[in-house]
Amino acid sequence: ALSVSLDLAGSAIAGSDYSLSGGSASVSGNLATIIIPAGSSEVVVAVNPLNDLLNEGTEAIELSLPASNSYAPGVLITASIDLLDAPVAEVTVNVLPVQSGSVVGGGTFYLGSMQTITATPDANHVFVNWTGSGIADPTSATSTVLIDAAKTVTANFAPIQHALTVTRSQERRVG
Repeated sequence: ALSVSLDLAGSAIAGSDYSLSGGSASVSGNLATIIIPAGSSEVVVAVNPLNDLLNEGTEAIELSLPASNSYAPGVLITASIDLLDAPVAEVTVNVLPVQSGSVVGGGTFYLGSMQTITATPDANHVFVNWTGSGIADPTSATSTVLIDAAKTVTANFAPIQHALTVTRSQERRVG
């Protein structure tokens, strides 16, 4: 087997923006090590984009095969790759009235995805509905929201109403 080094450069970061596979690829900092098995003269190395939920724009990857005492590439080998960002949007979840319950499901998500949102009332409130756009079932405490843009969704709660019945009893006077 032959161990071959690849220099990694560019604005994309190995391990968070992309990974390498093939040839038992391993990465440490700006250096990748590829193993060409005994009896083989080449190996295919794939660059695999990783989704990181960050709006970073297009990022570049530059791979180059430096000279070594262990091998001599026939030509200077370099490759440049552009990684395009998968678009994301922020979903903010709110509670009205404040401190009447809690919600989960906010954060940053890929455009076109569906995100589950859940509203939980506190002991003195009941869930009423969700307000905002793209909510699949606004009357259900657990629903989904379509991520098609940055948006705010609000869980609305109401105080629990207690019924109180007052009856008048007849009084008797003995006299």
